Amino acid sequence: MGDPTEKEELKALKIKILEDGIIEESEVKEIETHLLADGKIDKLEADFLFELKDNAKSMNPRFAVLFSDCIADFLLGDDTSPGVIDENEVKWFLEKVGEDGKVDDIEKMTIENLRKKCPNGIPQSFLNLL
Repeated sequence: MGDPTEKEELKALKIKILEDGIIEESEVKEIETHLLADGKIDKLEADFLFELKDNAKSMNPRFAVLFSDCIADFLLGDDTSPGVIDENEVKWFLEKVGEDGKVDDIEKMTIENLRKKCPNGIPQSFLNLL
C-alpha cells in the first residue's frame, strides 16, 4: 500500500466521512474494511486515522477502539522492528499526538493498548503523556 491510488482512495474516504463532521458506526465499518483489507496498517493509513480523529466533531465509540488497535498494529507490526517501538515510530507518534496540542482520550487509550501489547515495554515518552 501507500501507492498513489491508495492515497487518493483514503483522501476521498476522508472527505466523505468528515463531510458532516461525524464518524458514524457505518463509517467505522467502512474504514475498518478498507484498512484491514490487506491485513497490515501502513504509515499512510495510520496518518489517515489521525486526520479523521483530529478533524471529527464527534465519533462512534467503535472508532476509538479501531483507532487504538490500528495504531498499535502499525507501531508493533512493521517489518523493520516487529514488536518494538523504534526511534522513528516514537518520533512519528509524538508528532501526531502533538499536532492538535493536546493528548486526548483516544490517544491515552492507544498508549494503554500499546502498554498491554508491547512485550518489551513502551517508551517513557509515551507514558509521560498519560
